[in-house]
Amino acid sequence: MLNDDLKKMIAAIVIKKPSFKEVKPEELDESIERAAIQVSRYCRLRLIPEEMKYIIADMVADIYEMDHYVKSAEEDDFSSRVTKLTQGDTTIELETEVKAVPFSSMKEILAHYQNELIVYRGIYWR
Repeated sequence: MLNDDLKKMIAAIVIKKPSFKEVKPEELDESIERAAIQVSRYCRLRLIPEEMKYIIADMVADIYEMDHYVKSAEEDDFSSRVTKLTQGDTTIELETEVKAVPFSSMKEILAHYQNELIVYRGIYWR
């Protein structure tokens, strides 16, 4: 599916992203393989062309974040979100900050990139 040069290019693209500065290329191997398998199945390609490296790099970043997402205790703490609390007639105001939640499955990731991948989809295995 992927040759070694393409794997190195994809890893280099992912490592340039701000949140991946401390990730080593070998830590991305599993995510690269998972992305390549999904793209290969969806697009019906045996060999993935080099021009897809940016799409796959974005998928690898999402897969890596999905696999290594750790919910901190701070996110579950209700008291840290209280901005105003009054006792008479009970008023509680919460901070409503929207936090980016990573994808929870490969199906969601594939659906997110489906519009970009449909161009490469073939009728038969090439």
